[in-house]
Amino acid sequence: MRIIISESKLEKLKQTISKKVMEDGIYNTARMMGMDTIGFMDRFGFQLEDKRITDLIDFYMENKFHKVYDFMTKLGMCDLYETPSQFLTVVTEAINEFCYYNFNFSSHYNIDEEDMEFENIFYQMEYYIHKNYGELIKDTFIKNCGE
Repeated sequence: MRIIISESKLEKLKQTISKKVMEDGIYNTARMMGMDTIGFMDRFGFQLEDKRITDLIDFYMENKFHKVYDFMTKLGMCDLYETPSQFLTVVTEAINEFCYYNFNFSSHYNIDEEDMEFENIFYQMEYYIHKNYGELIKDTFIKNCGE
C-alpha cells in the first residue's frame, strides 16, 4: 500500500515536526518516531547551519584530529576502542567538547545549557560530523587497527 501525501500535507507535517523538535528536542522526537537522530535529521533536514560552528568543527578535523589520534606515536590507542563506530562516537564527543569550550553558545544564541535549543545544536553538530567526517574517522581507525 502506498500513502500519497500532498505538498500542503507534507508542509503541515514538517511544521508539526519542527514544533515538536522545539518542545521535546531532536533526540526525543526522533525516538518517538522510531528513528535514530542521524536518520531523523537526514529525513527532516535539521542540519547545522551556523557557519561559525561548522568552521570550528572543520578546524578541529584539519588541524587537531590527526595529532590527537596519532596511532603511530601513541601506541596502544587501538586497545582503547573496540570498533570503528565506537571510535567515531568518541571523536564526535571530543569535537563537541572542543566546540563547547571554544564557542560561547550563551552569547551567540542567548541560551543556556538547560534549553532544548542547546541540546538540539549538539545533535546537529553530531550530524554534521558524521555526514562530513564519519567515513574519514572510521577509515582512520580501520587503517590503523583493522575492523
